[in-house]
Amino acid sequence: MLAWFRRHAKVLMVVLGSAAMAIFGLGPVFDTLSNGRRSENQNPDEYKVIATWKGGEIDRLQLDSMRVDHYQTVAFLDGVRQATEKKFGGERRPFVMPISPINSNRPEVVDGELISRYIFAQLAAEEGVVASDGMVDDYLRELSAGADFSRQDFEAINNQVNSKYSTMSRIRERLKIELLANQMLLFGTLGISGAPNVTEAVQLFSRTTDQVECEVLPIDVNKMESQITDKPDGAVLKALYEEGKYDFPTANGEKPGFKMGPRLRVQYFVADFQSFLQKEMNKLSDEEVQKEYERLVAAKDEMVLEPLPVDDGSIQLNSPPPGASDVTPPPTGGEEMKDAPGDVTPPPEAPKAEAPKAEAPKAEAPKAEAPKAEKQSSLTTAGDYQFVSTSVQEESKSKVDPQEPAEPKAEAPKAEAPKAEATDAGEGESTQEPAGETATQEPAPKERSIKPLKDIKEEVKRSMCEEPALEAMTKAISDASVSVQAHYEERLRWEFEQDQNSENEPVSMDLDSIAKQYGLVKKETGLLDFTEFSADALGSIRVFQNRMVQGRPSPQLIPLSQILFSNFNGLNDYEPNTIDDNWNTRNSYLYWVAQKVDTKIPSLEEAEGEVAKYWKKQQAFKLAMEDAAKYQAKVNDGGGKLMSLVEGVPAANVIKTGAFTWFSSFGSTRYSSPVGVTGAGEKFMEAAFNTDQFKAGVAENESRDTIYVVQPVVEGKEIDIVGEDFLTNQLFKFKRIPDEVQQASQIYRRDALMDWYEEVNDRMQVKILDR
Repeated sequence: MLAWFRRHAKVLMVVLGSAAMAIFGLGPVFDTLSNGRRSENQNPDEYKVIATWKGGEIDRLQLDSMRVDHYQTVAFLDGVRQATEKKFGGERRPFVMPISPINSNRPEVVDGELISRYIFAQLAAEEGVVASDGMVDDYLRELSAGADFSRQDFEAINNQVNSKYSTMSRIRERLKIELLANQMLLFGTLGISGAPNVTEAVQLFSRTTDQVECEVLPIDVNKMESQITDKPDGAVLKALYEEGKYDFPTANGEKPGFKMGPRLRVQYFVADFQSFLQKEMNKLSDEEVQKEYERLVAAKDEMVLEPLPVDDGSIQLNSPPPGASDVTPPPTGGEEMKDAPGDVTPPPEAPKAEAPKAEAPKAEAPKAEAPKAEKQSSLTTAGDYQFVSTSVQEESKSKVDPQEPAEPKAEAPKAEAPKAEATDAGEGESTQEPAGETATQEPAPKERSIKPLKDIKEEVKRSMCEEPALEAMTKAISDASVSVQAHYEERLRWEFEQDQNSENEPVSMDLDSIAKQYGLVKKETGLLDFTEFSADALGSIRVFQNRMVQGRPSPQLIPLSQILFSNFNGLNDYEPNTIDDNWNTRNSYLYWVAQKVDTKIPSLEEAEGEVAKYWKKQQAFKLAMEDAAKYQAKVNDGGGKLMSLVEGVPAANVIKTGAFTWFSSFGSTRYSSPVGVTGAGEKFMEAAFNTDQFKAGVAENESRDTIYVVQPVVEGKEIDIVGEDFLTNQLFKFKRIPDEVQQASQIYRRDALMDWYEEVNDRMQVKILDR
């Protein structure tokens, strides 16, 4: 056998060498041809780069693989939890924190979270953290809380909860990424405490309680733009574009951002309530209106009744009845009225001529009843409707009795006649009434007059036609939606046809004809982003939707713009929907998305206008800061004068803020809103509270559209005084840190986390190209 190989060695070397050359030489060609054939059958979007970082790229295919691995890993860990509970016969708390699932139905949110976890894992590896197989084993052991599952057990759990395409090797690799990301987050946020310590609490307590007063001079940045006449050259534009092409615009425009978010073009019909109402009102005849008016009169409906006067049918304190004087005469004899509980205005002393007649019942037996009846009466009958104290009445009688002799018993019946006269005349007071009866009868309420038809004819017609108008609007919108729905279904059939071409594409709807047919108004927006659509009449309509609040569904008013953009990927072109503006115009709308454009990185030509606008805004900001610095110098050189009194400062523009704290805690803790200051933020508060009294500081507001020269005129308390107050009256007394201090701490914690995230992005050179 060996002899045969030796005899044919040269031939074998030639054959094997040629085969090796063919394999290694033509292999790349075969690969290229093979990949080319596969690319024809694959979606090119699968290789679309979604993000870049300093270590490479993340395309759509990789991101989709991360998503599948993440959710399969979450399902596997949940299966481990269930198996553990089953083994121990009840709930078993794991010894480690489970991996947090990404709970969102918005693809862009899921993509962003997956990219963030991947970057954090790479950063942890860069810092020297190692996620080994032993680390994964330890994690699974702690997660199962001592259940001592073997690798075969974990394999069985994975096969039970996931599909056959999920393998434990992929689960373990995903666990390594998740554990590395968690470790990096722990390292990065370790110094950012969730609760403030005592020293921080004293500082934050000062910011929620201590007050200052300032004079401020606002300088409008937008007005400075008119002074910018220059234009940026091409090199400057290109540099700004490169800096901000991968970032969205920021709220205050501090950093360049030219990335275009998702945009929508919406078409819609409006059923104008006032127009439909007027049409229904025009159908009414005068006889129908007259008949409805008579019905309302018979029913004494509020629409046809004149409003009640203020004093009609009611008794008012210190207010006389009709025909009586509202002036209370002073007490006679120069004596003062005695004050008693319940007195409003003491009654005038009764005329002496009437005293014998009023006192006649006193001579009758038993005399004890007369004072009792006197004390029960709390209103006079002399036409002044005032509360009267018993002590004043008795004192008044004691002054009358000695002056006039008591009438003989024979004269007692004569007391009745003056009583009747006094009642008719509306004056005098009598104590002759039996106990339990009121001294006077309340006047009957006036009959409310009827409004004439000519004054309320339009109001009556509106009330008659509101319901028919709403029904007509509903029918018009419903009928128009049938036409739009038919067009939508026709487009769906065309889109699913295999031989789809532009010749078979359904023709566009004749919107003007549909609007005219059903009495609607045709509207169309441009291609708008979220902010622009929120300002549109349609996008600003709010409707109730159930949102989860603390784990429970809660109805909340949500604008349509938020509803559409939060479900951007689920929107279908030309699919009709309706919405009613019940809170404002009462109009009804039929709308559909005519075009949607996903997130886009614009070219320099497309973004040139926005880049130039950003450059001009920054130049105006610099001019405003220069002006503020000039006024600041004038105030600081003013010798301690108020800003409004310093020469060279426009006193008419200076605003007194009044007293304010750093944070306001009405409802929720947030930055205070001093008088005359819009959007005061951290920088403004630093200038207001950290600048010496009668000196000036400079700060912009949060939106960076106004620069303020800030002069504190009343300083706050020293920190040691505030600290002693906090320790004595808060921490030691109530054994707690106030809620507003906790909330202020959360504001700074959130800002610190955002700063750290930005540092990570800068260090790892992360650029999100598409999301």
